[in-house]
Amino acid sequence: MDQMLLDGVGAEEISRKHGIHVSLTICYPILSKWNTLLRIIMQHKICRYCQQLVKPETAAYKNGLLRNECKPCRARIAREYNKLNAADKLMPCQECTTPCVRKFAIAFCSEKCRFMGYIKKEQSEGKNICWIWQGKKGQDGYGQIMIEGIRIRAHRYSYEIFKKKIDDGMLILHACHTKLCVNPDHLREGTVLENAEDTIASGNHLFGQTHPMAKLRNDDVLSIKNYYENGWSFHKISKKYNISSVQVRNIILGRNWKHLE
Repeated sequence: MDQMLLDGVGAEEISRKHGIHVSLTICYPILSKWNTLLRIIMQHKICRYCQQLVKPETAAYKNGLLRNECKPCRARIAREYNKLNAADKLMPCQECTTPCVRKFAIAFCSEKCRFMGYIKKEQSEGKNICWIWQGKKGQDGYGQIMIEGIRIRAHRYSYEIFKKKIDDGMLILHACHTKLCVNPDHLREGTVLENAEDTIASGNHLFGQTHPMAKLRNDDVLSIKNYYENGWSFHKISKKYNISSVQVRNIILGRNWKHLE
């Protein structure tokens, strides 16, 4: 092919001889150092299934080389092949031993069995014992699970598969006050207000310096009040602690950090 280019052969003749598409309208003699770039341009092929032009961004690769097929066709053929040969790949479910096709690293026959596979087994023998989630955890401390490509909280999914669908605008509250617990007997529906009251009653309410977004410590707040009593202005105090003057004013007036009087 390189020799044909050096001889000035046209793009249409090269395409017809080698069965590829050349995106150059005119081929002219080139130096050998540009052969690599030209090969990339000339690697556009025709999909053998849909007969559409295969571009590098939509092509299926094997060992770094372009296939004569596009990604959508390759995926469709793979699904059809797996469906025809599913009977030869049956494995026992990890939870209920039902024969099933393994879709994950471990074989599960249903989403419910996959969910149960993330629960700590030695703590799942009784109704009054927490089912501790062993899967992925979010930054808020609650368990998470992927269902049909959507990440949801594990305790909410547990409530739906064991009890009923959650009503719109309702939250799921823990009777055991354990964020990683997914035991449906420990879960109940509740409003935002009920959840806030339950959080305060359980002592899990984050406020003051225990809040992860807090910029000030308890000693800083007490120092701010002392500075104000000694004649410092709101603006000067705010510059020292890198906070707004409004926040300093709310601290002095007792609107914020009320627990430090």
